[in-house]
Amino acid sequence: MNAKLRLVFLGVLAACLLCASLSAAAQPSVEDFLGTRKVVAVIPFSLGSAELGVSARHIIDQLVERLKHVNPKRKVVRLEGFSSPEGSEVTNINLSMKRAMAVENYLRTVRHLPPTRYLIGLGVAGGTTLDVVAQRRVEVVFYDNLLNMEDAEVDKVIIDDSKD
Repeated sequence: MNAKLRLVFLGVLAACLLCASLSAAAQPSVEDFLGTRKVVAVIPFSLGSAELGVSARHIIDQLVERLKHVNPKRKVVRLEGFSSPEGSEVTNINLSMKRAMAVENYLRTVRHLPPTRYLIGLGVAGGTTLDVVAQRRVEVVFYDNLLNMEDAEVDKVIIDDSKD
């Protein structure tokens, strides 16, 4: 390969490598995604319970119109369940997930919203300054959809809410 052609080839190769590294650097990370977290509602629960009380249903009812207008291409909605420190770690994670499922079930069956939210049970939140009563909650959280998450087609929703 002559020197001129080799120089052009190396220049093109360097440009391709630079473009690839810039493209990779431009991709948002999970940390970037989590950094856009915005709590839009906090739904309280009683000790050891995943049952929606009157105040919890009222909070959800007030949120429905806002949820109806969420553009999933722009925002990701997560229902993040939490528990207070009473009980074992496994019990608390299960309870926190059941709380998130109770909110989702209410949104689908009572308020007739499609299942477009992500659910997660986080158990006891580490490093929280909340008192134990305030820790028993589900947070409805919006994230910017930096990772281009998409909803999957759902044929059937199955929630196993059997007792432990």
